[in-house]
Amino acid sequence: MTWIKLDDSFADHPKVADLSDRAFRVHISALLYCGKYLTDGVIPRSIANKFCINNASQTIQKLIENGLWKRIEGGYEINDYLKYQTSKAQAEMEKENNRLRAAKARAAKSKAIRHAVTTPEVTLTDTPTPTPTPTDKYKRLVQTSFEQFWKVYPRRDGKKKAFEAWGKALNKATIEVIMAGVEKYISGPLAAGQIPAMPATWLNGERWNDEVSASVGTTKVQRLPIPHKAVNAPGQYGVEICANCGNSWPCPKSQENEF
Repeated sequence: MTWIKLDDSFADHPKVADLSDRAFRVHISALLYCGKYLTDGVIPRSIANKFCINNASQTIQKLIENGLWKRIEGGYEINDYLKYQTSKAQAEMEKENNRLRAAKARAAKSKAIRHAVTTPEVTLTDTPTPTPTPTDKYKRLVQTSFEQFWKVYPRRDGKKKAFEAWGKALNKATIEVIMAGVEKYISGPLAAGQIPAMPATWLNGERWNDEVSASVGTTKVQRLPIPHKAVNAPGQYGVEICANCGNSWPCPKSQENEF
């Protein structure tokens, strides 16, 4: 069984507040459907029409106009669904993790029984107990969830190292927590003009735990123009690049008007 998450200000949000009772019910029904069947926010057209009962086009159009849904091939998609709800990859990974934990517990219990004394004179033979290892399914889930991270992270350098770091990160936090951290990173430090860290560096540093100032995350930050000037290239001693466009220095645009 899966759950959907709604905060206590959901009904007061501007996108939701002026919905009719019918449209509100349809949206909640769609959220429940996506959570139950792990569709990552996709609602087939036939299911959406079923939720509406009648006047489907009018109800769905209102949800689209309010920015809650968008049209896709074959149906609709709930905007920002994966930002707040559990993805299919996350749910399946948690299920597989629970299965592996249960298998390890059974193995430990079996080993303890074999070590127990059955009579004052007789003990069971001590035989090695195989330790459950990640299955092919688990490995596929790691790959799938990494691609989800790679698609939204604002920098795509060193994919192999990033994938290794992703596997380690999943031992420390859930996909949902890490992806929420990426959202905070994009809307906070990067919105303020910070150069994005290498993906592997961000993951290895557990940067999803970074705190973002409320003033950065909730207000629009005005980014000042970056002049065409020489700066040291990240991680390369003695190599200079242009701060504005990343070209090798001297940059051909360095003599242009900065503004």
